[in-house]
Amino acid sequence: MSANKKQKETKQVPDKVKLAQKTPFGYYYNVSKDMYGNLVYCNIYQYMNDKKLGRIFQPQYFELAEQSSRIFEINDLLIKHAIGICLLLPEVKFVVQVSPRYLETKELVKRLELLLEGAPSNLILSFNARPLVITGTPGKRRLESLVKRYKLTLMLDQLETERTSLLFEFPIKYARVDLRYYQEKDVSKTTF
Repeated sequence: MSANKKQKETKQVPDKVKLAQKTPFGYYYNVSKDMYGNLVYCNIYQYMNDKKLGRIFQPQYFELAEQSSRIFEINDLLIKHAIGICLLLPEVKFVVQVSPRYLETKELVKRLELLLEGAPSNLILSFNARPLVITGTPGKRRLESLVKRYKLTLMLDQLETERTSLLFEFPIKYARVDLRYYQEKDVSKTTF
C-alpha cells in the first residue's frame, strides 16, 4: 500500500463523528394506547449522536445529564421541538420529559416559562417522581404556579420509585409506571 493511500485512510473521519457534527440531536416517537386501542398520547424522545459512542437514546443519558448543567440546553431543545410538533398536530397529545431541576430556582423557572410561552394545551410535561420530590416544597409551589399560569397537563413517571401519595400532592393527570415492576406476585407491589 502506498504512503499516500495510507495517509488518506487515516484522515477519514468516522461516520459517527460526521453524524454528531451534522445532527447532534434527533427525535423519535412512540404512542400509548388505552385498552380499546385508542391513541391516548404520543411520547417524544430525544437521542444524541455522540462522537465516540454513536447514537445514545434518552433513557440512557437523561439521568446522567441531570447531574450536569447541560441538562437545560438538552431539555430546551426537546421542549422547543415538542411545542412545534404539538402545534402541527393539535388533535394529538404529546408527552415530553422535563427535568425537575427547572424548579430549583426562580431563574430556572423563568427559563422554563420562556420556553412554555404560547405552548399549546396538547403538551404534557412528564417529571420523574424521585427528582421531583427532591425539589421539595419550593419546587412544588413553583410547579403549581406553572400549571395554573400555562394550563399545563402533568405526568408523573416512575411512580414506583416513590410513594403513591404524590398523585394527590401534585396536580397530576397521568401516571406512567413500568409494567415489569408489577409482574412479580409480591404483596407490596400488588398493594402499590
